Amino acid sequence: MNYKIAIPSYKRADRIITLNYFNDSLKEKTTLYVNHDEVDIYKKHNPGINVVALSSQSTGNIAKIRNEIQELHGETPYICCDDDLELLFEKSFNEKGKVIWTKLTPETTEKMFEKMIAEAIKPEVGIVGISPRVRAWLYPVKLPYIDAGNPAVCVTAHSGKYAEYDEDLKLMEDLEYSMALVSKNKR
Repeated sequence: MNYKIAIPSYKRADRIITLNYFNDSLKEKTTLYVNHDEVDIYKKHNPGINVVALSSQSTGNIAKIRNEIQELHGETPYICCDDDLELLFEKSFNEKGKVIWTKLTPETTEKMFEKMIAEAIKPEVGIVGISPRVRAWLYPVKLPYIDAGNPAVCVTAHSGKYAEYDEDLKLMEDLEYSMALVSKNKR
């Protein structure tokens, strides 16, 4: 499946723990998006990973950073991940309907990303996200391979169709921010 992975990062060159979930195939698809003055240190600590400097207009505003990442990916579907994901779980159900949480490995992370991209590229969808596990119980379950049906910003799959993040929204929790984005773009 043809997609890329974007990880915006700031001052964490030596501790991008999200990469612990990536096999070589995922690492080849990954680009770290960093401030222009941090490119060299990120390259030093993350050999083999593509590193791209963000424009100076984007730095300091996560909405602008996410919009710039979308512009750079154009029509190519992509996954956008936070750089500090410590635990990823896949949600499934046993025969009695009880929820089962399974910690992801690099191989199962790749399968999850492929499922997310396949869902995101459907014309009626556009964006799919994983809700932070801490608050997953607050939101209704829509799909078995993500925590909640509402897209959160910590891991999102984008169809390649541009859905602009509102750069004027005040700082808020990832889920609320994503829901504002979805509401603004009517999808």
